[in-house]
Amino acid sequence: MERDDGHWTDNPEMIERFVLHELNPDKLNELEDHLRVCEVCKKAVRSEQIVVAGIRKSGRERFKIELRKKLAEVPEERAPWDSIMAAAAVVVILFSLAYYNRWFTTQEPGISNTVIAQAPRQQGEPEPSLKSEPATPLSGPTEARRESFASRVDQPSRTMASKAIAAADKLADEERQQQSKAPTVMTELDRSADVGALSSAGENADLWVEGKILTTQHEEPQAAPSMAKKEARSRMASEAAKDARMRSNELRVQQHNVQSQNLTLRQQNTTELAPQQQIQQKTKPGVVFTKIQRVDDETQLTLYLDSLLDENELANARIETPTSDSLIVSFSNQRIGYRLPEGWNRQVQVKPAK
Repeated sequence: MERDDGHWTDNPEMIERFVLHELNPDKLNELEDHLRVCEVCKKAVRSEQIVVAGIRKSGRERFKIELRKKLAEVPEERAPWDSIMAAAAVVVILFSLAYYNRWFTTQEPGISNTVIAQAPRQQGEPEPSLKSEPATPLSGPTEARRESFASRVDQPSRTMASKAIAAADKLADEERQQQSKAPTVMTELDRSADVGALSSAGENADLWVEGKILTTQHEEPQAAPSMAKKEARSRMASEAAKDARMRSNELRVQQHNVQSQNLTLRQQNTTELAPQQQIQQKTKPGVVFTKIQRVDDETQLTLYLDSLLDENELANARIETPTSDSLIVSFSNQRIGYRLPEGWNRQVQVKPAK
């Protein structure tokens, strides 16, 4: 019951039933209206709600503990894998024995292993030869059964041979298709038609070109060549290395226009490029910005790379001119191809940067 001062929260039973929502709706609405104007009752209700929440939480924790104990007492059930594996092994053995028995020990019914007695030969009569003795065709149902048995025995051999031939033909076709799809160095240069001279202002002016990385050390071969092709490539590589050593001993190489010129390779980091060129290089993966300068009788080729090469690798670089308007710089782990305007291409000796 409510007291004369109006604080109904002094009644423990009333506040407990209010928090647990055990009163009728009219009574609950009346007490909630009182809580809106009475701070004392509101604080008491909040305290009771905290107590009830704590009791509920404690009860849940105790229930969880009891549930874990009960689950721990339940024996664990596991599949009898040992029995399953043993049964599977028995089935496999039975199938293997049945297959062996059918494939290797099956005999054609009606053919017995009787020994046919041969007539005794007279003295002086030559021993018959199996090669010269003509085969006598069999007649009757025995001949038909033997021919049927021979055809069934030879059928798997013919099937396996035909499958092997078909597989070999398919492998050869795939190899030819992959080799036809494998791009060459000149194909890669033809694809990058836009990779070439950026600007030029005459024969003696500086020239900016874009080089395309053709191959790297980590690339996988696109086709698996046969042994004969591997040997041919090995011979070609050894001949190319021999030619490179011969060219390295020469100081100058004469070109079609009877001009000779030295080429000096240099390298700079891409951070040395102009801001506009740096932005262009980021949008063009696999492209190397290169500047060509002519100073007196020497041509300087400056490569702008993300990571600088070793000086020894730069000194051992090799220059190739597949065509009159192309140039290829070969390092130990990559090759860079260029498309050049007419008059700039030279097959020259490489000099390391000082």
